[in-house]
Amino acid sequence: MILMRFLPEILKEMLKNVPSLLFDVVDWKELTQVLPIMSKRILARDQISPLLEQLATSFKPYKLSFTEELIGSKTSEANDQEKKEIAHHLLNTYFQQLFNKEGQLLDFRSDFFTVKENSLFWKPNGIWAVWKDSFRIGLVQVYKGFYLEDETMFRNGLQTIGLIHKDWDIKDQDEMAHLFKNQFGAAITSEMYFKINIFKESFISIFHFLLAKKVRMSADFMYLGMMLVTLYLHLEELDQALPVKEIFLETLSLNEDLI
Repeated sequence: MILMRFLPEILKEMLKNVPSLLFDVVDWKELTQVLPIMSKRILARDQISPLLEQLATSFKPYKLSFTEELIGSKTSEANDQEKKEIAHHLLNTYFQQLFNKEGQLLDFRSDFFTVKENSLFWKPNGIWAVWKDSFRIGLVQVYKGFYLEDETMFRNGLQTIGLIHKDWDIKDQDEMAHLFKNQFGAAITSEMYFKINIFKESFISIFHFLLAKKVRMSADFMYLGMMLVTLYLHLEELDQALPVKEIFLETLSLNEDLI
């Protein structure tokens, strides 16, 4: 993609981890608008300050603080007990951002995190975005519907974020619901290990389905993909099985009034 040549190096490095098919399913016109905006945000670092101030408060329950200079040790150097807690809080911070209207930090790679004295430190690199409220709330519906085993809510959420269309026949709607559920693994009934290759295979299956249906997604879907890929990369490094349903419901309980 020619447009990628003109992106800041840190964004290009991040995007190397994202399946290239993701950019084929995102509306091209919107893509040409949002990638330059993301580049400007990286270069104009002061633009992120209001978002960090807002997120810092909501991240306090998860023992996470923002920092301009990383202190302590790499998260991968922690002992297993510490890694379990770090992984738990990383997943908390992902879910927490679903409830944030002001924006989302997209890069969870371990290069930008350290741990010291049971506290997690995050040095944001300027890669952030703002989901449309409809997409963000639809995504909450998807997770809430899945973990509460409410199929109607789950599918309504998929429709809101653009992954299911009303005019599709029921077979295609069922297929997309099945494909998206594959990402969750056995997260309802047991703890889950995060494996980036399994996640990418699942995501690519969704991309192929969307391309076959000639569906183009909004840039919000690209932001979600970037966020999840980098989260999976970090969680795979920590190699901890997590009670994902419990973590989502824990985060949900702190944010019910924001939906």
